[in-house]
Amino acid sequence: MSTSINTVVVKLVEIREAIKKINTEKKDLEEVRSQLELEVLSLLDDQEVTLMRSKAGTISIAESEIAQVEDWDEFENFIYKNRALYLLQRRPSNPAYRELIKTDGNVPGVVSYIKRTINLRKN
Repeated sequence: MSTSINTVVVKLVEIREAIKKINTEKKDLEEVRSQLELEVLSLLDDQEVTLMRSKAGTISIAESEIAQVEDWDEFENFIYKNRALYLLQRRPSNPAYRELIKTDGNVPGVVSYIKRTINLRKN
C-alpha cells in the first residue's frame, strides 16, 4: 500500500512547524545564554580572574583574535599583491558562479551538480 502525496505533505508541514517552534525556543535560549555569558565575563573581569570553579562547574575566559575587514578594496589588493588566497575561506559563491557560467560557459577546476530540493507552502 502506497502513501498518498497529501499524507506526506501534511506530515512535512507538521514537522516544519515543529522545527520552527523549536528554532524559536532555541533562539530565545541562545539570547539568554549570551546575556548570562556577558554577565559572567563582567563578573570575572571585576574580580580580575580568568578561571572560576564552583560546585556547578568550571568557567574560564578564552580569547582568540578574529579578523574583521574594514576596507575590502585594500584587503583584496593585499591578497592579490601577495598571492595570499589562504586568507579566504575555500568556498565558491554560487550566485556569482551561476552568472559566470551563463556568460563564459565554464570555470576551470569547478564542476556543477544539480541540488534538488522541494518547496513547501502551508495552505
